[in-house]
Amino acid sequence: MDGSSHEALMIPAGGFKMPSSLQTAEIKEDAAGNFRSSDHLVMKGDDVFNFVQREVPPMIEELLLSAAVDKKDVDYYMFHQPNKFMLNKLADKLAVPREKMPSNIVENFGNASGVTIPTAITFNLKDIPTKESLTFCLAGFGVGLTWASLLLKTEKMKFNELIYM
Repeated sequence: MDGSSHEALMIPAGGFKMPSSLQTAEIKEDAAGNFRSSDHLVMKGDDVFNFVQREVPPMIEELLLSAAVDKKDVDYYMFHQPNKFMLNKLADKLAVPREKMPSNIVENFGNASGVTIPTAITFNLKDIPTKESLTFCLAGFGVGLTWASLLLKTEKMKFNELIYM
């Protein structure tokens, strides 16, 4: 976690520091010409993108190195999915084939925060044989700014029918 960059992606009101109130709900024009209240999400897209490109690749490299796992031995890289562009750039920077890092969740379901990771697994792998063993590299990043990753080996995954509208 790097709290020094917390203003890159945050909701100013709603916590103990600034509880939500009628005043925080008031819509005002900000310095960039956007109309929002202190209860609304604020994102500095360039800062968030640069943070992800700077922090996530070395985190993944260190994880793989410490586990003595080669990139090519990871079946899928299932990362939080804020948008397709960011994930494609991450795949390129990590020298990972894009087909090993699905990036289709936001276009189908929207950005649901950390839930994009299990959604990506379920949505993209529902048709794989249930007897197949898979190695995943999972990574989440975002608000705070925070980032974390792990390696996961699965056996005999079974999926319920995914229902979405």
